[in-house]
Amino acid sequence: MSKNMNKKIISGLLALVFVFGGAALPAAENTVRTSVTASAEEADGFTYMRTSLDTVAIKGYKGSDANIVIPSEIDGMAVTSIAMYSFRNRTDITSITIPSSVEVIESNAFASCTSLRQINFSEGLDFIGSYAFSDCTSLKSVAFPESLRSIDYGAFNNCTELTDVSIPAGVTDFGGKVFSGTKWLSKKQAVSDLVVVNDVIIDGQKCTGRVYIPEGVKTIGDSAFAVCVGITEVSIPKSVTTIGSFAFGCCHGLKSIKLPDALETLDYDAFKSCDALEKITIPKSLSYIGGDAFMGTKWLADRQAEDPCVVVNGMLVDGKACTGHVNVPDGVTYICDNAFNDNSRISGISISEKVKTIGKRAFYYCTGITEMIIPYSVTSIGEGAFISCKSLKTVEIPDSVTSLGDEAFKCCTSLRSLTVPGSITDIGLSVFQGCLSDNDITLLEGVNSIGIYSFADCSALREINLPESLTSIGYYSFNNCPSLMRLTIPAGVETVGTCAFAGNTSFAELTLLGDQVRFASKAFDFMDSAKAENCGIVMVCGYEGSYAEKLAAKFDHAEFFPLEVKPVIPDEPNVPDEPGEPDDSTTDAEDEPAPTFVKGDMNGDGQIMVNDIVKLAAHVKGIRKLDDSINADVNGDNKVNVTDVVMVAAHVKGIRKLN
Repeated sequence: MSKNMNKKIISGLLALVFVFGGAALPAAENTVRTSVTASAEEADGFTYMRTSLDTVAIKGYKGSDANIVIPSEIDGMAVTSIAMYSFRNRTDITSITIPSSVEVIESNAFASCTSLRQINFSEGLDFIGSYAFSDCTSLKSVAFPESLRSIDYGAFNNCTELTDVSIPAGVTDFGGKVFSGTKWLSKKQAVSDLVVVNDVIIDGQKCTGRVYIPEGVKTIGDSAFAVCVGITEVSIPKSVTTIGSFAFGCCHGLKSIKLPDALETLDYDAFKSCDALEKITIPKSLSYIGGDAFMGTKWLADRQAEDPCVVVNGMLVDGKACTGHVNVPDGVTYICDNAFNDNSRISGISISEKVKTIGKRAFYYCTGITEMIIPYSVTSIGEGAFISCKSLKTVEIPDSVTSLGDEAFKCCTSLRSLTVPGSITDIGLSVFQGCLSDNDITLLEGVNSIGIYSFADCSALREINLPESLTSIGYYSFNNCPSLMRLTIPAGVETVGTCAFAGNTSFAELTLLGDQVRFASKAFDFMDSAKAENCGIVMVCGYEGSYAEKLAAKFDHAEFFPLEVKPVIPDEPNVPDEPGEPDDSTTDAEDEPAPTFVKGDMNGDGQIMVNDIVKLAAHVKGIRKLDDSINADVNGDNKVNVTDVVMVAAHVKGIRKLN
């Protein structure tokens, strides 16, 4: 699999758009993608957004200079990327200089800069995104830095004057149509129907009939032969180890193909819509098959007729024809990307104990699945693996899983209480976003970071237990969780991102156990007086003199409650009784006194503390009702409302004691 697969997943979709137009794109329900946005800031004419506490991405330029020099840092933060569409359609720009701090140029960043004549790259650049410089019709030459490794789909598409291109040997990851419509490509095609760069076929669009790929080629690139309807046969040498995404897509004249013995990777959509393809010889060396690699072929239809679970070399390639309860066949170690994608006819699935990997979008929009037991053999769950499984109520993630992909359980709207094992050290982008039925979530010891939007829009989430191992809480991670009432941030947490807890209108108690936390702007914007009308008083608990006290002082709708520093008392040794002496320990439940509830004591521990305020506030808001035996009517007016909450808070604060 290409190491830049996450960045290049859009290449296949773009290839399909090229062939079919917008109709080839998945339906709206199938194109769930998280848009990470942040408010833009400005410095020296450049607009930018923070991508972490120490890095920023350039979003645009408001100045009038024609020769743009991107800064390497802004306000002490490194400029590491140039965001999508940041300079698109800036027809006044003639040159651009990119500093060594920039590692990524995202898609369409400089698209349609029709006056751009010169690009000065620096060492450090690793990736150029799709259509990044497309339609730059004045650009005549480009020299890439030695650090570059990947150029994505159509990056220089339709740069009609581009004649000279210098590509270092380290670039081996090319998206489809990278130089389509350039004079450079036309010159290469005039020499040979096969355009080969660094042992990669990047273009074969002039080929017809029988195609002989020369020995020494290692990769057949993305979309290299896409829609070459005149191709009837392809001879692939043993040197080829990788066939890229949509490499032979829509080659309607192709009826059979023998894949080489050394082939290891067959990328997604590789033979998609080759409707006449009925014979494929697959070597045992093939260890990765991308999603929908054979979709729309006669070969796949024949395999589905034999068994709806199509398995190749221990990989479950396709299960879209399955119905009812599915038993993954023994011997399967990998459930491929998109294997059961959009199959609403399956009601459940039993995964065999040999499966190690569940691929990207493997069960995407399988709306009939209600429960999922993941065996201990599984170590990796791919991006969007269970996205929009809207009937999925329970899932057990074993501690054998060490990798959990972005958006893995996004929009599983029926998913209930959840435990994330400590083997998953980093929770990625939008992993559980929009899981509306989550009542409580527990992260076990070992989890270090919570990513952007990880638990955003979990409207029923009331409580989350964070482990002491946690060090980072990402941007918007718990944004718009209106039922979340209380949170304790462990002492080890060092950073909390922008708007991490924005929009949490039921929040009542925040406890900070550490004093080294770096909070980004608006991390707790629900305590802003302008937004707290429906929030009530938020209790901020922490040690006196700590950041917790300073934080509470910043907001009109927050009160500080100091935590007691409890001394560490060593455990007393367990000294056994002397022989013949009676045992003085008490074990019978009947000897323990029943809890006594007094006015203002909501949990029966004989004390009136911060926890009692939180429990009473939850009762008043209708989130979690108190037991009938509890004396919650503090002022004796036969009503339990905000007045009672205020009176208990005043007692705890020492302002006015309860009678």
